[in-house]
Amino acid sequence: MRCVILVAGLFLTLVVSVRALRADDAPQPAVVPFELLPSRHMAVQVKINGKGPYRLVFDTGAPLMLVTTRAAKDAGIVKRDAKAPGFGLFNMMGEPKSIELFEMGELQAKDVAAVVMDHPTVKVMEELFGRLDGIVGFPFFARYRMTIDYQAKTMSFVPTNYSPKDVFDALMKLMTADPKARNSPKVLAPLAQWGIVVDKPNGDEAAGVVVQRVFMGGPSAVAGLQQGDRILTVDGRWTDSVVDFYEALAVLQPGKTVTLRIDRAGQAISVKVTPRAGL
Repeated sequence: MRCVILVAGLFLTLVVSVRALRADDAPQPAVVPFELLPSRHMAVQVKINGKGPYRLVFDTGAPLMLVTTRAAKDAGIVKRDAKAPGFGLFNMMGEPKSIELFEMGELQAKDVAAVVMDHPTVKVMEELFGRLDGIVGFPFFARYRMTIDYQAKTMSFVPTNYSPKDVFDALMKLMTADPKARNSPKVLAPLAQWGIVVDKPNGDEAAGVVVQRVFMGGPSAVAGLQQGDRILTVDGRWTDSVVDFYEALAVLQPGKTVTLRIDRAGQAISVKVTPRAGL
């Protein structure tokens, strides 16, 4: 039931966490303008499979990419004679599809997971604010570090190595899973040995997690990490909690050199760590 509420309320909450981390070796961000709607949502111009432009709501709280049937037919995501998905209990999640090429300003992303459906909230917003063709959500923006400048009405994107999982598939598995399995504890574990212990003290509102211990001779010690360092990102992914940190480590293979952005006594630096295979 929680998934139903989540999908139906994509537009109800807009949560943005914006942090800028400057460094000499940081790539230049791609800047994309946005339109601020009277509802305080952002709208952006995009192209889908070379067609468009289409006007989509950019929603940082949306776990899915959503494309209306009208735009999906025009962009060739679905056949032109396809019927619009309804909004009943069994098809409220829409029809899963993959966008071959999604373009927003200078940004280009391939094989972006999306659902095709005519969401009632999109229809209502369209009646109020003009044509809208869907939602830009997690499967696209999770590929980048993002900064939003509301005064200039621009968003800046820096690509990372993170490849977002298929959220639609995860939600469907969650909805159809056995209740006992769904509510069982989830264990996060790195794929490799890092030789480090981190923590996030209660009440700590600063970005990142704090290094509590570095094991002598381990990969993190060899890379130069120190107790008290604050890890801000791992391989381009923000690590604002211990869960964030272990989720980032859970997809990184042994032997792959990874860049960590850290704060050491107020100075932002980069550290390269090569985790080792476990026993």
